[in-house]
Amino acid sequence: MSVPEDYAGLVLPPRPEAPLHGECCGRGCEHCVYIVFEEAVRRWEEQVVRLKAEYLAKAGAPDHGHHTIEV
Repeated sequence: MSVPEDYAGLVLPPRPEAPLHGECCGRGCEHCVYIVFEEAVRRWEEQVVRLKAEYLAKAGAPDHGHHTIEV
């Protein structure tokens, strides 16, 4: 993932890796590897947004009226 210039120096955690082909048994398990992966990606996205917001707040960068940060 490339980091926009506005976030130079900010180190972001790596995005969770998708399950490998064959890791899902196909039985519709409650804790399917795909469900676990989707939840991990959601938590990762939230963390990235929080880290970027904290970085911008510490840097004193104006948000120019933007209220969302793309991941």
